[in-house]
Amino acid sequence: MRRCFDASAHANPPARSVSSKPCSVRRSRGLRSHAMSFEKSRPVVARGRSGQATLEAALMMPVLLTGFLLLLQPCILLYDRAVMQAAASHACRLAETSLASEREVAAFVERRLSSIPETDAFHTGAWEVHVQGGEGSERVSVEIAHTVTPLPVVGAFVRALGSGGRYRQEVSCSASPHDEWLTASEEGPDPEAWMRRWEERA
Repeated sequence: MRRCFDASAHANPPARSVSSKPCSVRRSRGLRSHAMSFEKSRPVVARGRSGQATLEAALMMPVLLTGFLLLLQPCILLYDRAVMQAAASHACRLAETSLASEREVAAFVERRLSSIPETDAFHTGAWEVHVQGGEGSERVSVEIAHTVTPLPVVGAFVRALGSGGRYRQEVSCSASPHDEWLTASEEGPDPEAWMRRWEERA
């Protein structure tokens, strides 16, 4: 069976619907260009934020360093004072309970002070140790003094006070080898007087 050839159909083909394709193409191109512009703008914002953070860090570092030094200086002075006070009290106990001379007690103090680092921030110059009294005396006293070179920021305030840029630290301790009731009695701390008293009563 033969097919009939329709010349009119080939001569006038049906019109194609092309109205929707250009619109979708334009929409896709617009979205693509918007995405590309967004991708290009993101590194610029990141670079701006990183630059701002760097500037803030540069401004905060001196403030943080100054605060750290201001907190560190009192800790150093408190440590020195604690060691010096302990050495003075132990030296008083040694002087009132032993036959050690004042020079031996001073050497004992210097050995105890060796726990302080030999740096200008902790200790500058020589130690000043003064010991008075002993087992046979009514009063024993120990005095310890030294100088400290403050940290740079604190040193500026110390120099402004006119102390030559150094801080002097002193501690002292005193004790009696005998109890108060013993020294207040008529016989006093003399053991022979107490022996005579007991013999008289016997």
